[in-house]
Amino acid sequence: MTNNLLSPALAQFLQTARKHQESGNVLQAEALYQMVLQAKPNQPDALALYSDLLIQCGQTQRAKAMLLGARNGEGSNAQLDVLLAGIYVQTGELDLADESMQRAVAHAPANVEIHLNYCRLAIQRRRFSEAVDRYLSAIALFPSHPDLGRELAQAHMQAGDLGSAAEQAERLLTADSADPDVHVFLGSIYSMQSRHAEAEAQFQTALTLNPKSVDAYVNLGSTLLCSPDRLADAQSALENALALSLRDADIHSNLAIVYGMRGRPMDAVASLGTAIKLNPDAAPAHSNLLFLMQHLAEFSDQEVFQAHLAFAAQFETPLKQHWQPFANDLQQGRKLRVGYVSGDFREHAVSYYIEPILQSHNRARFEIYCYHNAPNADAKTTQLRSYSDHWIECHSLSDDDLANRIRSDQIDILIDLSGHTSGNRLLVFARKPAPVQMTWIGYAGTSGLAAMDYRLTDQYLDPPGLNDPFHTETLIRLDHCNAPFQPHVASQPVKRLPALDGQPFTFASLNSAKKLSAQTILLWAKILHRVPHSRLFISDASDPAIVAWLTQLFAASGIANDRLCFKAWMPIDEFLHLLHDVDLALDPFPYNGATTSMHALYMGVPVVTLAGRRSVSRCGVVVLSRAGLQEFVAATEDEYLEIAVSRANNLDALNALRQNLRPRILSNPVNAPQASTQAVEAVFELVWERWRSAMMPTEPHATRSSPA
Repeated sequence: MTNNLLSPALAQFLQTARKHQESGNVLQAEALYQMVLQAKPNQPDALALYSDLLIQCGQTQRAKAMLLGARNGEGSNAQLDVLLAGIYVQTGELDLADESMQRAVAHAPANVEIHLNYCRLAIQRRRFSEAVDRYLSAIALFPSHPDLGRELAQAHMQAGDLGSAAEQAERLLTADSADPDVHVFLGSIYSMQSRHAEAEAQFQTALTLNPKSVDAYVNLGSTLLCSPDRLADAQSALENALALSLRDADIHSNLAIVYGMRGRPMDAVASLGTAIKLNPDAAPAHSNLLFLMQHLAEFSDQEVFQAHLAFAAQFETPLKQHWQPFANDLQQGRKLRVGYVSGDFREHAVSYYIEPILQSHNRARFEIYCYHNAPNADAKTTQLRSYSDHWIECHSLSDDDLANRIRSDQIDILIDLSGHTSGNRLLVFARKPAPVQMTWIGYAGTSGLAAMDYRLTDQYLDPPGLNDPFHTETLIRLDHCNAPFQPHVASQPVKRLPALDGQPFTFASLNSAKKLSAQTILLWAKILHRVPHSRLFISDASDPAIVAWLTQLFAASGIANDRLCFKAWMPIDEFLHLLHDVDLALDPFPYNGATTSMHALYMGVPVVTLAGRRSVSRCGVVVLSRAGLQEFVAATEDEYLEIAVSRANNLDALNALRQNLRPRILSNPVNAPQASTQAVEAVFELVWERWRSAMMPTEPHATRSSPA
């Protein structure tokens, strides 16, 4: 601070007042500040220190009034506006703070720090596109300022413009290639763009420049997670990060993902528990734990449900006091506004089910909004976008801002397509921005939220009474099926059963290896013993730790390694081609397959499944019901064994079924997109009318007196 405009005596008073303030002598400091301001009413240093003292004493409004009075006087200046903006930020009045900073910029256009704070305020207000414009204007005035260039790259990223963010970071590295932080930032952008090899190179460069960069190790580990054959490297990178920062909750969360993918689910549970202890407010860690618990037999149904309720108690309950009444039009029969929220509007399992719905909606009755919660997109995203009336990019919006946007859109029915999976916006739903809210497709279980009114399901996934007690939502069972399935365009014509052409009978596990359990492997070993000379394909098993674990389990049951064929993760077209070599698919338990099993059926490969209790353990029942293959659903492990063995011993019958499966699926009404969509729309109209009727004012009943 400067006090060169003060007389020596006043300057001494100000210095003494500051020392009193630092020592906690509030009254003495206040008296001296008042003496200085009485002599120099708008002296900026005295105003700054005195307002700071008042704020420390809980007198923010008094500080604000003092600064407003000074600003409205003859001595208005940029520093006063900056001080006022700071107070407005503290009181949450960000729009007023922005107005003050605008005045400060006008008063001091040559002050780079004021420009910088003006840009940062736009970021704080989550007006990212506006922030980009401000940074560009500031850089035009101060092209050599280092912070402006870095923060512009960040603003581009937060605005969802990954291309511009990468270009700006590349420009920064052209000017200074020795900045490890910029290499980390550029690598993170490349990773979000799925340019994983380039991202890895940037992180490695950052580590060469700074071997102790925690951010570089964390981002490297997260990027390597996208390559199933690099899980060991991902784990190593994250463990290096943890050695440098043991109490970093995000590192523990990322390690949990690695452990889950490498067949160590209970280690994943432990890591997530640690992450939550270190950062109890990290909702994604809680969601990851809930998702994991859903699929583990080690946790009872009641334990899983209670954990979901605990999530709601922590994250939803404090928000309930802020729930607001709705202004939605109550006119009967009007067009309804339906909003879908998902981070999976892309080449993802969810898209196979939601695409036929979006494509088939009755636009005369429903106006469709899609809230896309992901920073990147692919060809499938473009296709899905074409089916919506309104497409909203919401990845960069805060929970409050997205909830306000949904409310301003006057959405009547808001649908969550993620549950507790990655990219969810459940904390937006917890704010209750729409009158009717439901969850569907992406998560076979409860959200735990009181704000979530319904969960769409069917009689196969959730037979009446089975899982209802473990839901906060009311379960609505669709008449046709939970959701129609749209086959991939790369699905080739079905071929003859390979076992009829001299190939060993081939069973296959088509799902992610993380779904496999020791109990499942033990049963599959029995099947291989009962069907001599058969073999088993195991998909998504390129990680050495997974392969070693599976090999050891099968060996313990007497199955030689030469009967196992481990297959690395492969693109969808290669996966579909692989199905030509499969005779019969085996569903894991208690974590069933769903989309992969639908692909198998469409390619003529039936699936044997074990029906469990939880929704996630009944996905196989749903899949087989679509093809009318209830005879492939087992109630016990012994029945599962007998179904697999008997089908493997009747090749002609299995081939006949193989040739007939696709026609059966296509002719089954439950798979017809139009009929399924109409069933969903009937539910929408039902739940909306239920809510609308409850909101209608009740007319008083006419009464008359009894005769005297």
